[in-house]
Amino acid sequence: MKRKILFVLFVLMTSLVFSKSFFRNRYFEMKVTVPVSVSNNTFGIFEMLQKEVVIDLSEIAKEMPKNGFDLFVNASPNYEVTLNINEKFIFGPRIGINMYGTANVSKSVFEFMGNGNSLNESLDFTAQVNADLFAYFGLLLGVKIGKLRVGVLPQAFIPIYSATTEDVFLNIENSEDGKFHITGNGTLAMYSNLGMLNDSPNDASEIINVLTSGLGIDVEGYFGWDYSKSVALDFNYKVPIKAGCYKNKMAYNVNLDFNTSISDFINGDIGSEFVTNGEQKNESVDFKIYRPMKFNLALRYNPFENFLTFNVLGGVGIYHPFMDDMQIYPEYFFAAKVSLIGLLSAQISTEYFDKCFSHRFLASINLRLVQLDAGVSVSSTNFLKAFQGTGLGAFVSVAVGF
Repeated sequence: MKRKILFVLFVLMTSLVFSKSFFRNRYFEMKVTVPVSVSNNTFGIFEMLQKEVVIDLSEIAKEMPKNGFDLFVNASPNYEVTLNINEKFIFGPRIGINMYGTANVSKSVFEFMGNGNSLNESLDFTAQVNADLFAYFGLLLGVKIGKLRVGVLPQAFIPIYSATTEDVFLNIENSEDGKFHITGNGTLAMYSNLGMLNDSPNDASEIINVLTSGLGIDVEGYFGWDYSKSVALDFNYKVPIKAGCYKNKMAYNVNLDFNTSISDFINGDIGSEFVTNGEQKNESVDFKIYRPMKFNLALRYNPFENFLTFNVLGGVGIYHPFMDDMQIYPEYFFAAKVSLIGLLSAQISTEYFDKCFSHRFLASINLRLVQLDAGVSVSSTNFLKAFQGTGLGAFVSVAVGF
């Protein structure tokens, strides 16, 4: 009798383990995801790890892209809870943080360091910095009717801090006596509802009230069609509904105008006739801001059921839509994934999102009650430079459920 019971239990467990949906589908799930990446378009980490590192300024200037040196930072940790009722109805809250940061220094800076400048030549240098920090929370609602899938994720986002530079430039002109005449100007503008420096509120309830006063709203969603067991199409979107708002601005402006020489710098003398003016200005503003807008079309193809899956996506992204510094750029994603009955899987992918290329390897182990995804990537604002390690990224996701 015991042998019969054990045999029945063994058959049931084996059927569950090797069923198509045992590992993939949870009725309830809590998941934490932490993706982060830092990259540039010029300097590779693999070059820095060599036994002998040679810094050739003229070669750096020669290989520098026309648009200059780019630095990119992105982090989007998030937490989500999902209730999945027989794959017909999906419901759950999402909360997270979005951080974007970019910086650019003109190519002329590196050409000056690598090649110098000619007599009586005037050189112009520029720089630009942009950064945004948002917190958000939303609620996912999704339904499936036959082959049609529809989902919507309205989100409220809170602008926490934004920073940008305005009119940053430096001009250098040399003369026959070896002197350099240097002039420059630049403004760093920071926006927040928390106040600046010592003006921030200290009470927790006051901080919440101040932050939510600038609340913005956008909506993500999808329309999906399961054409067959092997092919599925999705149209995804993210559109702004209401702009977030900053009430406080701090701007710090610096002006430079002085004469110097190489020998002055070597001797520790910044130069004669040094004139610099710095001015800090705090003011109340009504500055509108939006998170990126996105539209894309995705195709999923699994020719061998779930053993091998291909995902292809193409679309467009819009940075700071409806704002003066709005930028429109293409986006893509291509991935190939191999899965062993949903228990173990590995994926390689290449993508271009938020103006950054990323080539990633991702591995996953799914024990039904617990799932761990972990990945590493090389990234850059330049497609080919990413393979040289000009940027690195990491991805970790932990899900628990039943």
